[in-house]
Amino acid sequence: MNGRKVERVSVTLLEYSGFHDRMMLFNILDTFHRLQVTARNEADIKELDEFSNKCKELQVQLGELIKIDPERARRPFFNCWFLSLPKIMTILEDASDNDSFVKSLLKTKNISSMSGDFYFEHSFAKTMKEMPIPEKTTLFTM
Repeated sequence: MNGRKVERVSVTLLEYSGFHDRMMLFNILDTFHRLQVTARNEADIKELDEFSNKCKELQVQLGELIKIDPERARRPFFNCWFLSLPKIMTILEDASDNDSFVKSLLKTKNISSMSGDFYFEHSFAKTMKEMPIPEKTTLFTM
């Protein structure tokens, strides 16, 4: 990856409560990539088929990503964000260009009060001493 750090950001118009909490999202994705779904009756099998295929696809994608970036095996989805538009607007309040946007976004990456309150965590992170941002950080939005 030529020394770049990639942050994957999915943006939603509305709030999805706990899904926007980084630790909750990390745990959900981590569980889904390890999950194997089965059912006993034919009707349930058909309903779970699509979900099971998505879980398998996630496992394959993660395997490919680990080949490129072995560090990803330790915390496979730690570079994934699921943010609402209001949260993005809050991050943009502190940004004047691409670099300051990335800096503002990454301030809360390693902070979790386990309250699920992004705004509290963002406000708290702004009061902390600034740390250097890795060079060549690239954002991908979905």
